[in-house]
Amino acid sequence: MASSIHIKLEYPEAVSLKREALLFEESLLKIIGKIRAYNALKKKEFALKSKIRKDLIALKNLVSSIETTLPKEEVKAIGEGYRTEEIKKEIKKETKVLREEGITKERKMSDIEKQLEEIRAKLARLG
Repeated sequence: MASSIHIKLEYPEAVSLKREALLFEESLLKIIGKIRAYNALKKKEFALKSKIRKDLIALKNLVSSIETTLPKEEVKAIGEGYRTEEIKKEIKKETKVLREEGITKERKMSDIEKQLEEIRAKLARLG
């Protein structure tokens, strides 16, 4: 036989406990809803990944079938028919372009960081 313990509560205290219990239940229901939505998204993600995998396999097969139908050309080794100095110059040009692009990206990132700092300062001023 189970024994019961009774606690006497004042009305405002009982209302407060009831309100907290309802808020807790509401939070749990929201969490359950989010978990269900997450599970649905995971299923959708899995389906999309498997479709992408199938499409990539089909694409790979298509590329290999196209490669077999294309005429083959012999590739000359570096040094045969090419000047190594010209190749080195092209590589230097490409490297220089990539470095310049990297610098502009860094500048853009620093601009973004400055804007973020300004926004954070404004938010701090607002309280």
